[in-house]
Amino acid sequence: MNRADLALLAVAAIWGTTFALLRDSIRILHPVDLMAIRFTMAAIVLAALYGRRVWPITGRAWLDGTHIGLWLGAGYLAQVVGLATITASRSAFITGTYVAFVPIVAMILIRMRPRFSEYVGIGLILAGLYAFSADAGFSLAAGD
Repeated sequence: MNRADLALLAVAAIWGTTFALLRDSIRILHPVDLMAIRFTMAAIVLAALYGRRVWPITGRAWLDGTHIGLWLGAGYLAQVVGLATITASRSAFITGTYVAFVPIVAMILIRMRPRFSEYVGIGLILAGLYAFSADAGFSLAAGD
């Protein structure tokens, strides 16, 4: 394994464990409080690491950052609230399906046809979603 493979493995492991950690955390903290803590910690770390590269922040950067941050925060909050009603593995799988949307969006926006392997990946994701929904009587739970 080279360094890139190890880095990808580490990122995947960290990403995967956050679902179980978040599920346990929402038993103690309200989802909004949990998100406030996560975003505050991330802002402090990023400011410490990259503060000089982005300061002073322009008005346009504030506007763009606020716009993106609101959408990102809403998505994370919806995910954390959903974790209260579904398993961590189910939430992680559903969240990971966004990967299937990349070739679809590329096809729509830039007219780039997906490769055969991408079609296979999309098919596997849809089969996985189907299998996950089978245990719930082929219906969506509130957290889904």
